[in-house]
Amino acid sequence: MGEFDESVVVCYQRGYYPENTWPVGMEVTLMPKATDGEHLKRLVGFPKAFSVAKRKVRECSGPQVLYGFGLESGILACLLKRPSDRFVWEVADLPTAGMRPSLKKSVAEWLEMQVLKRCDRLVMTSRPMFDAHYRLRQPSSEDKLIVLENRLAAEYIPLAGTTKKRCGRPIRLGWTGFLRNAELYERLLKAVALDGGATVTLGIWGGGPGAEMARTFANASPNIQFHGTYRESPETLREIHSQMDVQVILDDSSNLNVRHAIPNRLFYCLAFETPMLVTAGTAKETRVRSLGVGEGVDEKSVDWQRVFERLASQPLIDGWLENLKHVPMEQRFLDSGPLIDVVRQWTH
Repeated sequence: MGEFDESVVVCYQRGYYPENTWPVGMEVTLMPKATDGEHLKRLVGFPKAFSVAKRKVRECSGPQVLYGFGLESGILACLLKRPSDRFVWEVADLPTAGMRPSLKKSVAEWLEMQVLKRCDRLVMTSRPMFDAHYRLRQPSSEDKLIVLENRLAAEYIPLAGTTKKRCGRPIRLGWTGFLRNAELYERLLKAVALDGGATVTLGIWGGGPGAEMARTFANASPNIQFHGTYRESPETLREIHSQMDVQVILDDSSNLNVRHAIPNRLFYCLAFETPMLVTAGTAKETRVRSLGVGEGVDEKSVDWQRVFERLASQPLIDGWLENLKHVPMEQRFLDSGPLIDVVRQWTH
């Protein structure tokens, strides 16, 4: 499309997430999100964000590719998009998942569907999430879909498979990330403390509302270590994964986003060849079982002592480790090629 020769990419992107999906090597203008908060509260700062975005868009006289991340940025793009522009909308978390039935939810769902209708391409990090939500509401939106999973950036490739897993007891379990669902990991903490290090130890890296509980258990149990918050750099993550034999990734599966998400923690495990225990009945379990690199556990009724005994059967973990060695590189690391190709078609 020759008329796009002078175009630029205008990208409304979260500041802490700069490397994920925009076309590398093309001109990108970062735009602010509206404000922090949940659901419609994010629209409080919308007038200011709109003013900034409008000025940025007007700086380019030619056609543009507007890139929206999340609901409020998608609304901005819809309002600013001119007939000659193209609009790519990225959805990592479904905007209305978890909202209780209310007028606020109805308004948010209507806005969400309007953005979906008006975007030219829809970028999602999980195909199961699309199938469970947007495909049911707008079947034609499948023609717009580009799936770019939360795989790791190229800087992780040299570190792939460089952590050494230890054989024998105790088995080192690891838990990383935001400590939000206290009930889930409290049962795990109690089971590990009761085990006393005979079968397993547990290392915890992260912060959040459950950090104090984790610290309390660690102070009372020699086989539980609480390491606090960490920076998600390749070197730091390699060091963390070198201290665990199995990663525990449990979430509340009643949330649609959680049930169908394939989070970056899963791809860290694939990169550093760490077996996983994940929430049963989720997209994570489907992926882990298909690769033969772990198994699912019911987060609400799991008998941790039985799980520990199964893990103590070393051939089980050995099999997972062997399978991890053979996971193709393209299933671990980010390939933004499909999106880049689409945008280049528009801009050249």
